[in-house]
Amino acid sequence: MQLRIDADFIAYRAAQSAEVECNYNDFLTTVQSDTREAIKLFEAEIKRFKKKFQTRNLVLYFTSSRNFRKELSPDYKGSRIKRKPCGYNALLEYCWDKYQCVKIDGLEADDALGIACHGCKKDFVLISPDKDFKQIACRQYDPLKGEERTISPKAADAFFYRQILTGDPTDGYPGLKGIGEVKASAILNKGKHDLWGAVLAAYEAAGQTEEDALLQARLARILRPTDF
Repeated sequence: MQLRIDADFIAYRAAQSAEVECNYNDFLTTVQSDTREAIKLFEAEIKRFKKKFQTRNLVLYFTSSRNFRKELSPDYKGSRIKRKPCGYNALLEYCWDKYQCVKIDGLEADDALGIACHGCKKDFVLISPDKDFKQIACRQYDPLKGEERTISPKAADAFFYRQILTGDPTDGYPGLKGIGEVKASAILNKGKHDLWGAVLAAYEAAGQTEEDALLQARLARILRPTDF
């Protein structure tokens, strides 16, 4: 079995936990990090995954510095904290030296994983706590909740179309105003034989256009093998 890991999350958390704030006086405070501690924390997580799934075969997936969604909308993830934790880049260098890593120019780790995992018949598990991976049809493990799930192709499609309607304020795309989970589910259930048609009808009923719906779809979509 192979572990396909959303390494952005693991590395960020390890580097953040290794940060130390140093107060020199009332006017000078610095942040520093011991990379050895960040590596220790990162390796502890990797060891935990290896032990749980009884395998040493793993691939780490990282996000590119360029993101095509930001070219579509400058608001995409615009509210996210810009600064990476101290020592984050050093930890990434360590990962690239030690492990098999994947990064695709212009794409997030989510997309690289979606391309590798969606509908793939090989023996693997995708490891990430990100709810957006409910768009990807495969076996998955959430390390924060300690829960395993298998997403079907039908469920993956439904989650994608639901996100076009509800949006995701955390990621900076609004979806359709006034549409929450309950209303989105009702719209998709009513139009279950043509989900995209149901989405378009909802946008048009709200006075918006197909282009508006397409933009939200492009921001919401975790890429799949057929998309890239």
